[in-house]
Amino acid sequence: MPAALSGWLAVGVSGAAVIAHSDRWATYRMPHYDTIASDYNAYRSDSIGVATVSNYLDVLGWDASVLDMGCGTGKPIAAEIAGRVREYTGIEVSPNMARRFMHDVPMAKCLVADLATVNLGTREFDLCFSWGSLCHLAPDSQRSALAIAARHTSVGGMIIFTGGVDAGSCSGSVGPLLVQHYSLGASAYDDFLASHGCKPQFKGEVENGAAYLFAYTRIAQQGGPADAFGAADL
Repeated sequence: MPAALSGWLAVGVSGAAVIAHSDRWATYRMPHYDTIASDYNAYRSDSIGVATVSNYLDVLGWDASVLDMGCGTGKPIAAEIAGRVREYTGIEVSPNMARRFMHDVPMAKCLVADLATVNLGTREFDLCFSWGSLCHLAPDSQRSALAIAARHTSVGGMIIFTGGVDAGSCSGSVGPLLVQHYSLGASAYDDFLASHGCKPQFKGEVENGAAYLFAYTRIAQQGGPADAFGAADL
């Protein structure tokens, strides 16, 4: 891995989560992750992300609504957390991964959709996070996904996600699959989310250096209608 791309999540890449999906995103992701859904948990750490997400819920309060953007099969994060919060909704682009999620995390909801175009209506969440998923989106799609996250995070709520410190791209693997990772770079994430009413709270390594985390607080309402992407009942 190039030194310039330090800070990538090393293990535990997930997906995007279903009411509908776009052909553009589905063409890239869905056929690949569908083929490894039955074995996916074996490729993933059985604890990655749980402690970090739990720490933020300790701050926000466990009576929280949570949006998991790229929930994969639900293990380990959703499986550990969904039963402890008020509401847990996952987004996953692969139908087979989503089926595993719904089987293994029955107390949560799961949508099959594109992170960059998902229709969440006027819903808001206290914590919106993406662990090892946002980084699979190309830069323009990352911006679209982050704009959706900001729109649907309540004022005082938080957005957290893993990614690369510096702008660029690199390849990696999930089991037998080759996957691509992209980063806008730390300053670009700060600037973009500031334009969507979010203030940076933390940037740094977590999980004993296994991931680089970005954390933001939503401090202002975003201009424009909350349901600009349409309306859907979850």
